[in-house]
Amino acid sequence: MGLETFPYDSADYLDTSEAIAAYLNDALSFGDARELAHALEVVARAQVTHGIALEAGPVRAIGEQALPSLVAVLNALGLRLAVQRVREPAEATRAVGAAGQNHGGRA
Repeated sequence: MGLETFPYDSADYLDTSEAIAAYLNDALSFGDARELAHALEVVARAQVTHGIALEAGPVRAIGEQALPSLVAVLNALGLRLAVQRVREPAEATRAVGAAGQNHGGRA
């Protein structure tokens, strides 16, 4: 009898802005654009899974060259990005539609 495994998706656990920030900071700590790009994809899935609407709208793919270039420049300078809360998220942003727009109760 083999080891029984179950599907795992990090997006299932990214249900708060704190969890998302910690997840992105972990990805950023590798200094690898592919890790960050993957983490952003997971955050985008979390938005859908948990109905998290960001003021900027849904997380979208970043250009293939933009992320590696940014990471390369930061690495060359001995720097790295970090995610930090600058304010409490508005409670209303969790109730806003996936497009990041509130239609005032209208469909």
